Amino acid sequence: MKYLHYLIIFILSPVLIWGHEYEVPVDTEGNLFILSVQNPYQHPLRELKLNVISTLEWILINKREIDIDSIPALQKRDVEISFTVSDGRPDLKGTIHFSVTDALDNILCFHTINLCTIMKPEKSALSGTYPNPANPGITICYDVADMSHVQLEIYNVLGRHVRTLVNEIKTAGRWNAVWDGKNSLAQYVSSGTYIVTMYIKGVNTKKTEKFSSKIIIQK
Repeated sequence: MKYLHYLIIFILSPVLIWGHEYEVPVDTEGNLFILSVQNPYQHPLRELKLNVISTLEWILINKREIDIDSIPALQKRDVEISFTVSDGRPDLKGTIHFSVTDALDNILCFHTINLCTIMKPEKSALSGTYPNPANPGITICYDVADMSHVQLEIYNVLGRHVRTLVNEIKTAGRWNAVWDGKNSLAQYVSSGTYIVTMYIKGVNTKKTEKFSSKIIIQK
């Protein structure tokens, strides 16, 4: 499953592209879809619009019609859609429908996104790593209680920096990152104990926190 702050790519073609299911925490604001619209043609596309055809009672979308800058041939353009989850109940499910239209309102593409509500984490934390020991790939799970800037760093036992896995703003939710056992030079690290550290700073609260956990690479 993916969580908040989604990147979804769909190609302009006269077909309906079914989306995956994404989990969204209940009662949250500032959630963001980043839809990446790709132009598969050998010529640029201009005066496009992304339209929200239908949404859900518990999803409030700030803007339902968004102009898209011209897309050069074989390139893509990112479009941001901000939304609020207005209901406090978990396990709600539903589908949002999108379309992309040209200047004459011809529909170039349909897309759907399926949503499911989950409970918002009560506090931020590193919530688990698996498998641990790893050989060499390991998944690091972490919770974010409020919209925050998150850094997820790997260090060796001497405190030397090995790799940055995450360095961006995350909205409230349960997230995960995968470390492939490589350092910042794309070289596999040696067997041993490593430290994963999460630095977190609330966007609105300015509260700073730090969490660390040991992980073992065993080849």
